[in-house]
Amino acid sequence: MFNHSATKLSASFCLMFLLASCSSLQRRPPSADTNASPIVLDDVKDEKLPGVKAEASKPTTKTEPAVFAPKAVASNFALLAKSNRFDQMKDEATRNLAVNANDTAALNALALFYYKKNKLGASRIILDRILEKNPGYAPALTNLAVLDLAESEPAHALLNLKKSMKIDDRNPETLALVGSIYLKNKDYTKALSPLEQSYKNDKSNFQLANNYAVALTKNKSYDQAQKIYDEIMVQNSREPAILLNYAGLLVDYLNKPKEALNLVYKVKFIETENKDIIDLANKIEKKAKSTLK
Repeated sequence: MFNHSATKLSASFCLMFLLASCSSLQRRPPSADTNASPIVLDDVKDEKLPGVKAEASKPTTKTEPAVFAPKAVASNFALLAKSNRFDQMKDEATRNLAVNANDTAALNALALFYYKKNKLGASRIILDRILEKNPGYAPALTNLAVLDLAESEPAHALLNLKKSMKIDDRNPETLALVGSIYLKNKDYTKALSPLEQSYKNDKSNFQLANNYAVALTKNKSYDQAQKIYDEIMVQNSREPAILLNYAGLLVDYLNKPKEALNLVYKVKFIETENKDIIDLANKIEKKAKSTLK
């Protein structure tokens, strides 16, 4: 989750819901095809986005990494959302709205509650209400973009993101979402800057850090990508997708097959049931061993 202390945002400014919880991310594995496009583990669909130029596909033997879309949350409701206590968050928002029916933070929290309950229409109605009273509330515009993506409307999502960034082009959650969309569409050059800015604002978010490392790798900044992965390992060294991303970097670009094998063996120890992850680990292991010969 994002820490807004670096940007000194007010408590009423920032509750957002860019994706599902961390546990749901971990249930979705990277592709077993080492030539596949990076996987965005969120609600971003496969449709090509207008204004996003996709990189031409080229035959390659490189391992393509999994990509996460980072979570974001703030305000007085942050701790409740972070601990998945959404019913309690709804109750608190309802109490606040009984006092002030136009409490923006409470309305945004209520929109989050309905989003988490997969009641996207109700969530959209609330966000529209926020923007009717406060058209300059950038988080609501970003949240509308999230709903657009969930409903397979990438063109509308980009429109709302552009509106949000006109109001606040430094909001880390918006930047993270924009970066994840560019990664999904293989526009790695455009992905790099927003992910870097968002990462600088919250280095503790390992999904965001992973995305930034992927963008660095795709922009041939291999040593810097390794540094980011090393930092991730300090806080989370048991996420199979990220371990395999790192192993792919080591064997494909840094000529460090032994280090890659250590990560692969760790993944095999952690994950013994998910066939997709195991298959990908086996492919990286095979390549690393062939490099050692």
